[in-house]
Amino acid sequence: MEERKPSLLRGEQETVKVGIIGAGRTGTPLIRGFLQFPYIKIFCVCDLNPDAEGMLIAREKNIFTTTNIEDVVNLGEELDLVINVTGDPTLRKRLVNYYLRTANAHTIIVHEKIARLMVSLAQRSAELMKSLHPRVEGL
Repeated sequence: MEERKPSLLRGEQETVKVGIIGAGRTGTPLIRGFLQFPYIKIFCVCDLNPDAEGMLIAREKNIFTTTNIEDVVNLGEELDLVINVTGDPTLRKRLVNYYLRTANAHTIIVHEKIARLMVSLAQRSAELMKSLHPRVEGL
């Protein structure tokens, strides 16, 4: 017999649970934009600088903040998406390796280009938001 997931109760809204890594020039507008939508739940924000603008906004909204990406990975399948907007290619590789070591097949790691697309769409921009990390390429 096939197991079914319980459906949402009337009036409940499905949410997307997000972790954001990088709370600076790219992460801050992403955080501000996501906070406008009730179907996006920011679970955590991570940045090496605890005083980065996005970290301050997150703390103001009682969102978990950390300076350690392993804290983000340890949230496991609580997160639907982890959005990495640090621009650090070595961090991207480390993040992928952390997830490969876990059995988490649920959480999706979102590349910066997709994050820029999301910000551009949220701002109804006619152009894709310019990268603030011009050397960022795929893995």
